[in-house]
Amino acid sequence: MLGNALPEVHRHFTVLQIGADIYLPDWLLTIFCKSLPLEVASRVWDSFVLEGEIFIIVAALGILRMLSAQLLASTFEGCLSLLTNLPSDITGDELFAHIAAVRIPDQASRLLNQMLSFW
Repeated sequence: MLGNALPEVHRHFTVLQIGADIYLPDWLLTIFCKSLPLEVASRVWDSFVLEGEIFIIVAALGILRMLSAQLLASTFEGCLSLLTNLPSDITGDELFAHIAAVRIPDQASRLLNQMLSFW
C-alpha cells in the first residue's frame, strides 16, 4: 500500500529497513489517540466512524505523506524518532489536506477491504 501511495517514502524505508511494524501498531491500536493531538485524533475518529476501517489506513498514509519531506531527509534514527513521536503541532486541516491527497488504486483498495473484512 505504501509503495503505491508514496513510492519515494517506500523506497527510503526499504533502504533504511524501516518496516510498518515499527510505527503502525502504536498508531492503529489506539486509532491515533496516543500519537496525534486530541483535537486531530477526534477528527480522525469521526471520519473512521463515518467511512469505515479503510479510513484508518488512509489516515496513516496521510501522516506519512505530510511528513514525507522530513522522512526522506532523515537517517534511520531520525525517521524512527519522527514516526514514534509525531509532531505535537499537527493541525487537523493540515493532516486532512494530506489525507485527501492520498490515492489508493482500486485493486489495492479492494484487497485492503477484503483483508479488513476478514479481520
